This record gives sequence, structure tokens and C-alpha cells, in this order.
Amino acid sequence: MITLFPPMGLLGASPGFSEILIVFIAVLVLFGPRQLPKLARRLGKLCEDLRSASQDFRDQIMDIDAESSSEAGRLSATVPSAEGADGKDSQPGGTREAEHDHEGEHTIEG
Repeated sequence: MITLFPPMGLLGASPGFSEILIVFIAVLVLFGPRQLPKLARRLGKLCEDLRSASQDFRDQIMDIDAESSSEAGRLSATVPSAEGADGKDSQPGGTREAEHDHEGEHTIEG
């Protein structure tokens, strides 16, 4: 089976040991050994904040989904069935007669 979009990691492929080592050395040269612990703490805090925000977002979506499901269930229980008074299924687009009531509004009878 040929896939159009094969699974890819970071930047098109999974980074190997040599790529990770190059990035680590570049960060060490740019920020220095004294700034590395502060940078790591900031990065850890950022990851924690992102995880927390994504969990909050996921929870909100689940709450909305649960509310809409319960609302749909409640509405389906209150909507009358599609059967007419004579027991036959009413078809959409069937013959209907429009009558005028005494206030001038249209009423539809099936």
C-alpha cells in the first residue's frame, strides 16, 4: 500500500543522535553554560503551561459535546413522531393544503 503522506517527525524526519548533539552544542555556545539551567527551567515551564492549556481546551470541548448530546436527547424526546394521525408515514414534499385562518396567517395541514 502506497501512502501519499508517510508519517514524519520533526522537520520531515526523526532527528538522530548527531542532529540532537549539534543542536545541544549550538544552544550551549549561544547561551553559555550559566544560562543553560535557566533556559531549561523556562522551557519546562512553557511545556507545562502548554499541556495545561491543551487539557483545559480538551475538557471544554468534551463539556460542549456532552451538553449538545443531552440537549439532542431531550429534544428528540419532545418532538412528535413523523407518523400522521392515520398511522401512515408522512412524506416530505407531499400534498399539503394551505389555509387562511381568521387572522390572515397561513397554516399548513398535512
